[in-house]
This record gives sequence, structure tokens and C-alpha cells, in this order.
Amino acid sequence: MTVLRLALLADGPSDRALLPIISWCMRTLAPASTFFQPEFEVRHGDLEAAIESVLAASVPHVLFVHRDAERASLTARQAEIPGVAPGLVRVVPVRMTEAWLLTDEVAIRRAAGNPNGSVELDLPRPNKLESLPDPKAILRSLLIRATEFSSPRRKRSFERDIAERARLVAEYTDDFSALRALQAFQAFEAELRGVLSTMASP
Repeated sequence: MTVLRLALLADGPSDRALLPIISWCMRTLAPASTFFQPEFEVRHGDLEAAIESVLAASVPHVLFVHRDAERASLTARQAEIPGVAPGLVRVVPVRMTEAWLLTDEVAIRRAAGNPNGSVELDLPRPNKLESLPDPKAILRSLLIRATEFSSPRRKRSFERDIAERARLVAEYTDDFSALRALQAFQAFEAELRGVLSTMASP
């Protein structure tokens, strides 16, 4: 059986949080497949050149190319990603990666280092995630709130490590199926399903 090589080309270092999501999708969409942990690369400069560089260096069976939608529409941002490889899958969260990290209260509490906390977190509903103006700020606020720290000094110290805490939210999330309510996640899974189907064909 072929062990699939995967690679993720992302906008920035904090988008490493997408790796557990990709692995979860691979396990759910292709449960019989075997794959290596995706290699992670941050894009520098021209996107098409970066894609070609990763394809040449890693020779992945599936290349995930990430762009945050930010203020652009999903379709507009998708169109910016050139389809230069048959195994290319576009990953375009609306508005940004952090929107996909706001579905699991237990994971947020664990990432905050306070798994038994009781403070109300009031996570946004999954079907509202793509309308949030600043998911990164919301995740940051939820993580700080979940610590239940009362000391400003301890809060400031915690905030210095906030990017790693956000990555841990993804690591601690066991089930990303709530994201299937989102148009961007549906598009991502549909592309991945299509690529995997093509690879499975004789």
C-alpha cells in the first residue's frame, strides 16, 4: 500500500494549526489510506513559484495550498490559487484559519491550561463563524477567558504565547465535523474528496 505524502503551503507560521484539520479530514474521507504527517511550508513571495518549489522538493501526492479569505470572497481567493498540480487542494478559511478553531470548548480550555475551568465561554455558533469580523481576536479572548486568571501580569504572560495556544486548540480538537456547516470547509472537503477519488481510480 502506498503511503501518501502530504504537504501544506500556508500563508504564515500560525497556520500550522491547519495540520490537525487536514489529518482529520484525511482519516474521515479516506479511512483506509495511510499517510505521513503533512510537511509544512510557509509561502514567501510569488504563490505559483512557491507551489512549484514545494512540488519539486517534497513531491507530495496531495498539496494543500492555504490562503485566508480575509476581506475577499471565497471564490475570489480560490481563483488566486493556480491549479498547477493534479493533487492540489485549496484551503481557504473565511475569514481566517482561526475561524476553524472556534467549535470545541473542551479543546479551548485544555489549550488555555485550565481543562477543568467553569467560566462561561459562549462560543459562536458554527453556522455564524464565516460572518465573524475578527476570528483571531475572538479566539484570543476566549483563550484568555478560559484561563480564569485574575492577575493582569499572568494574563500578559499568557498572551505572549497565544499563537502556540491557538495551535494547541487544533491539536486538542478531536472532531471537526461542526465545520461542515461552513461553505469554505465544504469546498475544501469537496476538493480533497475529488483528489482522493482520482487517486483511487485504476
